[in-house]
Amino acid sequence: MWCDGGLALCTVCGLAEGELTTECPGMKTSEDQRRRIYSVGDLDFRDGKWVDEPNPTNQSWDYARKACPHLYENQTPLPDP
Repeated sequence: MWCDGGLALCTVCGLAEGELTTECPGMKTSEDQRRRIYSVGDLDFRDGKWVDEPNPTNQSWDYARKACPHLYENQTPLPDP
């Protein structure tokens, strides 16, 4: 894990900040995996396997998007889980 001024990046899997999963998958992640973890919010890695479930470390972003939609109006809306 690499940290610079509070920003975290895993040097093993390549995930950073809101993309970080519950556990490190131990290998480089794909663009699609990173998109599903962070933007879609329906993928996590825990107990040694990928699970098609929301990533609990990323749920605060979903709350913020719903609570303050005006801050995100230029971004593509996320579907409800």
